[in-house]
Amino acid sequence: MIVSLSTGSVRHAAKSRLDQIHFVEKHFGKLVDGAELCVLSKEEFFGLKLDKQAIKFLEKLEFTTLHAPLIGTWYGKNKQTEKIFEKVRKIDRLVGLKQVNFHPNHVKDLSILKNVGLNVCIENLGGTRSAKGWQTPKEIGKALKRRPWLGFCFDVNHGMASGVNPSEFISELGDRISYIHLNATEKKGFAEHNLVVESSERVRQMVCPVFDLEKPLVIEVDNEAEKIPLIKEEIKFLRNFCKK
Repeated sequence: MIVSLSTGSVRHAAKSRLDQIHFVEKHFGKLVDGAELCVLSKEEFFGLKLDKQAIKFLEKLEFTTLHAPLIGTWYGKNKQTEKIFEKVRKIDRLVGLKQVNFHPNHVKDLSILKNVGLNVCIENLGGTRSAKGWQTPKEIGKALKRRPWLGFCFDVNHGMASGVNPSEFISELGDRISYIHLNATEKKGFAEHNLVVESSERVRQMVCPVFDLEKPLVIEVDNEAEKIPLIKEEIKFLRNFCKK
């Protein structure tokens, strides 16, 4: 099983996006098989400059992905979108991106993601008003059915926040899942982005069927700095689970 870590999971321990990459390498580089570059806004994205150390680390990983910017960003037939695609392609040439993930509610027309020279995917969204239309297996499946070129990142915690059991996504869309954002939430309507190891036994049992898919797992959580060491416990839990 491929276990990867989102740089966003360590954002409370390292300020800049580049520092977050270095932090992941220093503290988790020997434990993970991949990393997801998480940039929330277009300002962060255009400000990201990979140094030689970061490039060397990322290119040797088995599964490097990028979470495309979303805050204040709307993808369409415009210069801003093309500038973002151009920079993503540059990063791809440097480190070899396996997937580039988009929040579909920030894409005016999914067809603009086609033929951009990248492996692209969308993810299911959490239980918020802006996520409407992109929350259930039926809604995501409708978008994927007409677009065989489009991948799907299953965000476990977003599904649970929308009141959907992970097993429903697996049953209906298992063959279209490219990779998984591994996280969890205890509450419907609120995407907490918790670690599985710190979740209740009830939540753990809901999440466990995801591991049987044998798809790459990207640990994407929202941890305070003092909780970041728990990520090592999460990785250990996943490795041990897969040995069973």
